[in-house]
Amino acid sequence: MFTSLGEYDTAKECLEKALSITIQIRERKGEATSYGSLGTLFTSLGEYDKAKDYLEKALAIKLQIGDKNGEATSYGNLGTVLKSLGKYDKAKDYLEKALPIKLQIADKNGEATLYGNLGTVFKSLGEYIARLKNILRKHLLSVYKLVTKMEKPPATKTLELCLCLFVIMIRLKNILRKHLPSKYK
Repeated sequence: MFTSLGEYDTAKECLEKALSITIQIRERKGEATSYGSLGTLFTSLGEYDKAKDYLEKALAIKLQIGDKNGEATSYGNLGTVLKSLGKYDKAKDYLEKALPIKLQIADKNGEATLYGNLGTVFKSLGEYIARLKNILRKHLLSVYKLVTKMEKPPATKTLELCLCLFVIMIRLKNILRKHLPSKYK
């Protein structure tokens, strides 16, 4: 309730109290719910690393206690957070883990949400690849213009162009390793 009113500090305080109590009384489902709610709160605040930590704790408990709906919800929430962190491959993996569970338990609303979230992950991935292509295109054009203006023999120009292209390709490879899903590398 406090989150929807924009009172995030109060919401955080209440959720932390709830978490403390559920841990104290060993009520695992409530503990997982508290972790998940804190994860959602930190997602709302844009604190994605904290959100991820809480959501991972919620997921671990949901798996331990066999709460299928909670498991799927945790996977979905983690997918959303990882998308926000630019980790599209992991986001896709989590969302794809959630989907068969939502299908199995016949949660049509959850299924629709997951398809929508998967769509945004694929859209973001496509936009990211397009940005990388534009960056590469600009670098290649700059190198080409620079090398063609040099007053050197054609063989030297060609060699320098190849070396510049090699450096650009190594930089691009490092960017791809860091950010793109493994199937696109």
